Amino acid sequence: MFRRGSNCNNDEQIIEGLISNNPTKIEEAANCLYKRFRKKILKIGYKLNRRDKEEGNDVIQETMQALYEGFKKRKFHTENLGGLVYRIAYHKWIDQINRNRNDLELQDVFWQAVKEDSDLSVLVHECLEYMAEDCKTIIIDYWQEEKSLEQIARDLEKPYGSTKHRHIKCRKILRACVERKMKNNGR
Repeated sequence: MFRRGSNCNNDEQIIEGLISNNPTKIEEAANCLYKRFRKKILKIGYKLNRRDKEEGNDVIQETMQALYEGFKKRKFHTENLGGLVYRIAYHKWIDQINRNRNDLELQDVFWQAVKEDSDLSVLVHECLEYMAEDCKTIIIDYWQEEKSLEQIARDLEKPYGSTKHRHIKCRKILRACVERKMKNNGR
């Protein structure tokens, strides 16, 4: 389907590859999509003032998945693959920004409550005692020491993406522990 050295500019061949039941053709089409549109998808993020590579890679993957599923289910009928990719990627970026914004707002509300409520603060510290060392370090450094995740990653000598992922996971564990303790204490 795609010969070596092909520039992947034939929209019809890419779409045919995506809807085929041939795993090789699907992979070739997906690789062409990635090569052709990766920079354009990242550029949309840059225009929206998003510079996080992890976030960009997530959006690229979500966009490619949406394209694959849309063509496979025959939801998309397009003469302009570039325009379709742009629309999907733009909306995926907006979804990503909203997820992050909502997550940060919830975090801020939770930590503001911890600062204002001494009982809640005690529960948080009790839960921290049961958490893995790296979780304790990340949570304390981020919320009490107010270090950036980049700085914490450097301190832990871990990649930023891994530290960010671990921070999210540790936060969820801590929050679940606090909610469980509050429920058990009748709060």
